[in-house]
Amino acid sequence: MSTRLRAAIAESFGDDTILFDECDAAIIGVSSGCNSTGQVIYDYDKLVKVFEKKGLSHEESVEWVEYNVAGAGIKNGPIVMHSRKALIQ
Repeated sequence: MSTRLRAAIAESFGDDTILFDECDAAIIGVSSGCNSTGQVIYDYDKLVKVFEKKGLSHEESVEWVEYNVAGAGIKNGPIVMHSRKALIQ
């Protein structure tokens, strides 16, 4: 599925769309609109789970996502979304 997903994103939004390696399971969509078109949207909790599956503890995964993914500071880079459900828990 990862190859199909990446191909579909590239076809719809361009080859220069920024994707994080090995994090496709956390992709929930792609933005569209006048201010942010073609930015891949990742679910924060799913990203944490991706890194837990790689062997990091929950705390290490949270730190990794906060610093290296959400805090990467990439211009027009991916968006990391915190779900409504996670915010009100």
